Amino acid sequence: MVIESTRPIARVARDLGINEGTLGNWVATYRREHPVSEELGVEDRTRLRALER
Repeated sequence: MVIESTRPIARVARDLGINEGTLGNWVATYRREHPVSEELGVEDRTRLRALER
C-alpha cells in the first residue's frame, strides 16, 4: 500500500492497526531488496499509475 500509492507510512500503519516503525522497517527492507534504477517522485508515480490504467 505504501510502495504502490502515495499514502504515507503513518496513515497506512494507522489504517492497518500496526506500529508505524514496524511498517517503516518493512518498507525500507523491501526498497533495499527491490531497488529502482530511477526513483520516481510522488507526482510521477501518480501519473504512471494513471497511464497504466
